[in-house]
Amino acid sequence: DLVEVLDNYDAEHGISVAALIKVAGFRTVFRRYPDGYAIKRIMKEEMLRFSHQVPFYRMTEEEAPDVPMGCYEIDPAALSKELLEEITEAVEEGN
Repeated sequence: DLVEVLDNYDAEHGISVAALIKVAGFRTVFRRYPDGYAIKRIMKEEMLRFSHQVPFYRMTEEEAPDVPMGCYEIDPAALSKELLEEITEAVEEGN
């Protein structure tokens, strides 16, 4: 899973993260789930779920005509083979 860290770690409250999904038609472009869906808190006991930070570039809509602003282009070397597969249909909210 890829997530965006939303705040600083706090020993009492953990850290908030937002799940990222792939943008249809791209191999390495991801975005947050729409409308704040899939934001969760990772508590201190679960911090080992994080394996590593991945290099990214925050897109600004100027890179390609169909990329929504605020998407992340992830370094392909940091992605698993499954995540590199291009999807052709957008993920529906809640799926």
